[in-house]
Amino acid sequence: MVPIIGVAGNIETRQGPIFPGIKSAYISNDYIQSVELAGGAPCIMPLTNKQEVITALAERIDGLVLTGGADVNPLLYGEEPHQGLGRISPVRDEFDLSLFRAVHALGKPVLAICRGLQIVNVAFGGTLYQDLGVEPAFYMKHVQQAEPHDATHTVHFTKDSYFSSVFGEKALTNSLHHQAIKEPGEGIIVCGQTEDGVIEAIEADNRSIIGVQWHPEFMSAHDPQLKLFQDLVEKAKQN
Repeated sequence: MVPIIGVAGNIETRQGPIFPGIKSAYISNDYIQSVELAGGAPCIMPLTNKQEVITALAERIDGLVLTGGADVNPLLYGEEPHQGLGRISPVRDEFDLSLFRAVHALGKPVLAICRGLQIVNVAFGGTLYQDLGVEPAFYMKHVQQAEPHDATHTVHFTKDSYFSSVFGEKALTNSLHHQAIKEPGEGIIVCGQTEDGVIEAIEADNRSIIGVQWHPEFMSAHDPQLKLFQDLVEKAKQN
């Protein structure tokens, strides 16, 4: 039986001369291909503010990928916006938080990627750095100027964590973010950090929730990045 893996979607407003302003439901195809390569059946979860629809979606999938995207609204974790805050989408914040909470309440596995990791942390009461570029402690380049599938920095993992079982002591990853976890939420276990201390890997709820700050969907053709998706699919089968 092939488990259905929900992939949290987004809304794109069409530009150009043909039907400008039309809104489309979408997600990067790299997520779709990664789930397929891992043996799952990907299903895009369309952005909606109807709780009954979100609940129905959560009930019908076997696992969830929380995807990357815009910055998380700092008002959600009790902060005012800083100068370095990028584009936000309150509608998507509401959807992602509601979808995650619904899936989590049902005990289904989650792989949270980049913004997805940040959403999980906020859902558990944690906070975020709004812009790493203005934080003196973080001296490494976290928004790479290289192809998304290229690895540009090292993440070091804690011993006996899920990630050390997959990657060993460290892994080379891509880096495409300017926000990150500041204060981990309740129950969040920090499992991986960069040399300058940015949190890049977490687990929670007996490893039913796995989160990474990098983008493994762009690197899933390279072992062992695909294993993050394979393990999600395997957990979904068991669920």
